[in-house]
Amino acid sequence: GATYAIGQPNRFSGGNAPSGRAAPRLGQDGAALLAEAGMSADEIAALRRDGVLFEAQ
Repeated sequence: GATYAIGQPNRFSGGNAPSGRAAPRLGQDGAALLAEAGMSADEIAALRRDGVLFEAQ
């Protein structure tokens, strides 16, 4: 759905405005972060199966 936010209150001369990218959804990057931290695909699958790893729908 649509996302609404207030404008960035800080303005700096000579700089670019922030991207305005929305925060990730709860659980959106969990599996990728665990893999980056060194967990194997099997370990991540076990967390998913046991309900420990929440993933965004």
